[in-house]
Amino acid sequence: GTNLKNLATCARGTNDWSTGSKQGDNNMKNYEKQVAAAVKAGQDVHYQVTPKYSGRRTVPIGFRMSAYGITPAGTLGIEINVFVSNTLADRNLGMFNDQNTNRQIPTGSMT
Repeated sequence: GTNLKNLATCARGTNDWSTGSKQGDNNMKNYEKQVAAAVKAGQDVHYQVTPKYSGRRTVPIGFRMSAYGITPAGTLGIEINVFVSNTLADRNLGMFNDQNTNRQIPTGSMT
């Protein structure tokens, strides 16, 4: 958590259920809890979270989360492959409406 190149902006509802969020159980904490339970049960788990960007956006549109586990008996364990949208109040973070075209465009650095 100290390498800034390994951090991405994440909305509250993306990370955990929150009042007003329409994401329901499709949040990062829900899947992280499943991974933790699999590890506690003795599984060897390969866990990966990858931010997904669109165009030159500086804020991810969401996160691809995957986890694959093998039980102590050698059988397939946990299997997760989901996309968690990065939205706040039904709007994707890092976007605003251009007043000339009324189209959503990314905010932040464009270099």
